[in-house]
Amino acid sequence: MIKQDWKLLKEIRKVKKLSEEEQQEYWTNKFDKLDSSDDLKIRNSFKALKEGNYITVFWADNIPYHLNLTNKGISYNHFISRLRSHSYIMKWIFGVIATVIGAIIISKLGF
Repeated sequence: MIKQDWKLLKEIRKVKKLSEEEQQEYWTNKFDKLDSSDDLKIRNSFKALKEGNYITVFWADNIPYHLNLTNKGISYNHFISRLRSHSYIMKWIFGVIATVIGAIIISKLGF
C-alpha cells in the first residue's frame, strides 16, 4: 500500500467516531469537492484498503454508504508496526551504507 492509502485508513478511523449521519455528510462533502483526478485516487485507495482487508465498503450515489473497518483496519498496532518496520529497515540500510563509506574513506586516508 502507498502512503495515500495509509492516510485514508487513518481518516476513515477518525470519521468512524462520528454518528452515522455525520459520516454520510462527511463523505458526501469530501467527494463533492474532489476533481476527477483526486476522485480517481481516493477510489483507488478505497479499493486498495478493501483488497487488503482493512475495510468493507458499499457504495451508493458514488460515495461510501456503508463503510466498516475490519479487525485488521481497527488494529492501530498493525498500522503502526507497518510504518515502524519500514522506518527501521531504512535506518538499518543507511547505517550499513554509512559504515561502508566511512571504512572506505578511512582506508583511503591511510588511518
